[in-house]
Amino acid sequence: MVINSQVVTPKIHTYTSDKLMRDHKLVYISDLHYGNTQTKGTVEKVFNEIKNEQPELLVLGGDITDEFTTKEDMEYIYELIGSLGIPTYFTYGNHDRQNHSDDVGGRTYSDSELENAITSNGIHILCDEYFELDDLVILGREDYDCDKRIAVNELKARPEGKYVITVGRNEKVIREYIKNQTEEDYMQNQMSLRPKQSDQTV
Repeated sequence: MVINSQVVTPKIHTYTSDKLMRDHKLVYISDLHYGNTQTKGTVEKVFNEIKNEQPELLVLGGDITDEFTTKEDMEYIYELIGSLGIPTYFTYGNHDRQNHSDDVGGRTYSDSELENAITSNGIHILCDEYFELDDLVILGREDYDCDKRIAVNELKARPEGKYVITVGRNEKVIREYIKNQTEEDYMQNQMSLRPKQSDQTV
């Protein structure tokens, strides 16, 4: 599900792989920029729809907030997401930590306040880390412009024989993996992952 301004456009993709032994249903959402481009009514409606979809996982792909988001709005959006009862994983975008706040009068919350708001609501932050779910692996990449980001060839060895989804907030992430000829699939929008027919138990 992708959000742009006040228009919500769900997109559904189905992928198959001989590495997948069962179906998975995931929802990916990014670029909310809550407190700037999104209203409370819009995000409440969107996350209610996501809850009704009953996905296995919710993946937040960054820029949930930005330089215009107040501390109160930042805390509210993660409380809302945490209240859904869906296992949720988060990767940073280039605006969540208000990297360009000097242009708009300064920061409204600190990195530690942001991290606390995320994790205190049961949301897991993935910074160059893998999360394994049976036959599925999610690799959450740190924001491309962050000094702490680990080079792709320095990441922990990828779990063997599993379908890997790479989540990153910058198109450079895609080019990076193409360049390194890895098998990870960049995650976009809402997707359903299914095993190939030959792998399904009859």
